[in-house]
Parts: sequence; C-alpha cells; structure tokens
Amino acid sequence: MLSVYSFKNHFLESLLSNGSAMFPGAEKLLAVYYNNETLGLISKELTLNSDSPTLNSGISTDQSIIKLRKQRSRSTWLKNFEIGESVNSAKTQLNIHSEYDNHVLLIRFPNSSDGFSDLLFVFFRNEDQIFQFTGDPKKLSTSIKDVVANILIRSLDVFRKQIENDAAIFDLINRSDSMYNKDIKSLTEKLESTKQEQLSHYKGLAESVSDPLSKQTGYLFNWTEESLLKLIKMQLPIKEILSTLENALTIVVNRSIKPGSIIEINANDLTIKGHLEKEMDAPIISIRYERTYQLLDRYEEAAKRVIQERIPLTGVNLGKYCNPAVSPAAISDALKKHGKKIMTLFDQEPNRWSLLRNEFRPVKNIMYKTGLKAS
Repeated sequence: MLSVYSFKNHFLESLLSNGSAMFPGAEKLLAVYYNNETLGLISKELTLNSDSPTLNSGISTDQSIIKLRKQRSRSTWLKNFEIGESVNSAKTQLNIHSEYDNHVLLIRFPNSSDGFSDLLFVFFRNEDQIFQFTGDPKKLSTSIKDVVANILIRSLDVFRKQIENDAAIFDLINRSDSMYNKDIKSLTEKLESTKQEQLSHYKGLAESVSDPLSKQTGYLFNWTEESLLKLIKMQLPIKEILSTLENALTIVVNRSIKPGSIIEINANDLTIKGHLEKEMDAPIISIRYERTYQLLDRYEEAAKRVIQERIPLTGVNLGKYCNPAVSPAAISDALKKHGKKIMTLFDQEPNRWSLLRNEFRPVKNIMYKTGLKAS
C-alpha cells in the first residue's frame, strides 16, 4: 500500500488506517465527513479484521445523518443502531436494529468548512468488548461509558491536532521553498539582465571601433556574443580594450578575401598585444570607468587649448573650449557625479591629466578632499 503523509487526506481516514490499534475491542468503524473538494459527504468503513479502510458506496444524506451532523454534543451512545441495507434504496443507510443495542459510540468533530460535524461511529458487539472484559461482566453504567467516550475524544483530539500541526509545518516548508525558488529566479533574472547590459555596453564600444572601418572598407563586422564575453572577462583598461578591438579587426580584415562581405569576429580573434594575458592581481581599470576616462580626456584637451590661448583655466573657459561646449554648471555636476571614479583613475594613471590635476581648481578641490596629491 502506498504510504502518504497523514495530512494529505482527511484526518478521519488516517484514524481509520490506525483503527485496530486505537480502538481495541471495536468490531468496525464508520467515518462520515464533509469533503471540501467534492462539496459533499463521503463515508469510509473499516471492519477491524481487514487491512485497510474501504470506500463505502455512499451513506445516504437523508435527514437522519443531517440531524446527527447538526448536533453539538461531542459524543453520544446510540441505541438500536447498525449499518444495514435499506429495502427501498441501493445506498447504505442508518437503520434501527437490536444487534448493537446501546453499544455504538458516535464521536463528533467540528468541521469549519460547512459548520457542521464530521462523524465517527465506533461499533462494539457488547459491553465486554468495550474494555475487553473476560468472563461475564456486569452492565456498564452510563457514567462509566461517558468516561470511556471522553477518554477517546481527548486522545483523538490530540491525534487530530498533531496532524494539523504537521500539515501547517509542511505548508510552511512549501512556502519557504517557494520563496527560495522565487528568490533564485529573481537573482538569475537580475544576473541575466546584468549580463545583457554588459554585452550591450561592450557591443556598443566594439562597434564604435568597427563602424568607421566598415565605412572605409565596405566590410560589415559582426561581433559574436562569445567575443564580447571574452572581452568582458579580460577586465582590461579602456586603452587596452580599444587596442584589442583594433587588433581583432586587423586580423579579420586581412584574413578575408572577399570585399564587402560580412566578417564575424570570434573570441579567438581577440588577443592582447604581445600575447600577454593580464595577471588577475594587477591593477585594472574596468569598463565601468570608461565614461569617466573619456570625460577626463575631453576636459584635459580643452584645458590644453585654454592654456594655449593664455587665458585663465576656469570653468567658463574650459566649457567654452570643450567639443561640444558645455556650461560651468555642467562641468561641476559631472565632476561631482564622477568624483570617486576620477580619484580611482588618478591613482591608476598618475601621469595623465596633469593640467586638470595641477591647474584646474574644481579638480584640485576634489583631490584635496580625498587626500590625493597632485603630480
């Protein structure tokens, strides 16, 4: 028989599965309960000489069952009660008979789904079976039988509570796993998004090198994803990236024999000059600093023109000689936005941008605040 979690089914089904151990002395058990999926009553019956509960063909949902489900008392000892075949119906019904005279214990369990009670009938042949007496016992008093009912109710309530707790823990685990899977999916999507952003950025950089050559030669250059991923992995300074791209174009153009064709640049075409791979622990300026690098080059060129004109190197004059011209406010905003990256580049490239470092006061102020000395 297939084993499943006890809370996968209605708790009365799990109870029937353990009926022999939980109800010594009983001859059979009958469970009648409301099913949330079918929105109707289901019955299962267990004779205690069988191995497992069997699905009954259906207990008639006549007024007798409905009346029993509406009652609130947790237990009732029923008189003249058995499961028999109705003469007028193919369904099993509750009929009066003396065979189980006052030896059927009905236990009710509140069902929050429909507001009535689920029913468990415990059938004893006679009173000696209730406590498994031997010999010829006396009739049990009503108070003693009520004690028996209360003991059973408390035991079964503990059993039900444990099943409900297990179901709650299982649901908590499922929700935790679901959240974990969602987090993994979200992280994967973010990583993929970052990867695509990097690819797009590097592709734009590569095309900025290949497009002018394409106009000159008539070749169409296609940078493969593998080539761009290798370029990203190289983690080169911007100058070496541009040099590597130019080297790749030199290789593929000279390898092609058909003018005007589409040339595909693969990962193998990307080589560093001198065939020297950059060591991982060496100082690097990643592509993240490209715009800052270009900004400093642009301002440095403008500063050279200002000095050549023999006029003060101010924000107004620097912006005037930028190509295209910019306002002093725009220069101030750009320096503020790129401040940390500027200091990183100054540290990595101590011999570049000397005019900005030594003559342009807004840059000198940034250096002063970070403690970096002019070169």
